[in-house]
Amino acid sequence: MLKMIRFFKDAVLRFRLKNRLRILDNQPKIKISSYRSMAIILSEDDLDETFFSTLAKSLKISPKRITIVVFSSKKIENKKTGFGKRINFSKEEIGFSGGFNQEMLTFFEQKFDLLVNFFYKKSVLPELISANCSSKLRMGFSKANQNINDIVFEIKPEEKELFLSESTNYLNAFIK
Repeated sequence: MLKMIRFFKDAVLRFRLKNRLRILDNQPKIKISSYRSMAIILSEDDLDETFFSTLAKSLKISPKRITIVVFSSKKIENKKTGFGKRINFSKEEIGFSGGFNQEMLTFFEQKFDLLVNFFYKKSVLPELISANCSSKLRMGFSKANQNINDIVFEIKPEEKELFLSESTNYLNAFIK
C-alpha cells in the first residue's frame, strides 16, 4: 500500500513539474544589472557554506541575501547557517496532491536575482522546487533537467574551483 501511495505521489509531482516547466518556458527573461540576492538548491551532501560564500563574495552578494534550500529523502533538523536563511525540505513534507508546506510557499513568493541548482542528476523534488522559484537567472549542471536552467555547466559538482571560475565568468558577463 505504501509503495502505491509513493507511486501516485511521484506521478502527481512529475505532472506538476511538467506544468511548471511549461509556465517557466513562457516567462520573459529579465535584464540583470547586478546580483543582490541568490537562492541555492542542493542536497545535504553537497552543502559547503565556505564554497557558496566564495561564490557570493565573487558576485558581491551579501550572505544575508542568500537562501539555501537543502532537500533530502527524509526530514532533517534545522541547523544554523551563515546565510540569510536555510530551509530543510523533504519529500515527506509534500502533500499527497503535491502541495508544499507554508515555509516553501513563502520561499516561492520571494524573487531572486540568481538561482543555483546545485544538484547533478535528474530528480523530481529539487526540479519541482527550482521550477517554482522566481529568479531572473538560473544555473546548474548538464546532468540535471536542463529545462530549469539558463546557464548549464558540463562539469561535476566536485570540480568546485572550476565551477567557481566558470560561473563567476559567465555571471559577470550577464551584467556588463
